[in-house]
Amino acid sequence: MDCNLAGLKTSPHWRKNLKGFFVFDDGRECTDQEVRYIVELGIKRGYKTIKEIPEKEIKKWIGE
Repeated sequence: MDCNLAGLKTSPHWRKNLKGFFVFDDGRECTDQEVRYIVELGIKRGYKTIKEIPEKEIKKWIGE
């Protein structure tokens, strides 16, 4: 599933717990805090959708 980062921030979903909204290829779900951090940083770095961000980059951002 792809997700528009700016669209997620303005959607009603943003006010809910986002745990599991993003799942890594190995099956690990991101926590609510991680999802929010990924979305914020992705927007700041110019990404439009979650699929544009390499999983390796996301894991580096969250210290994995």
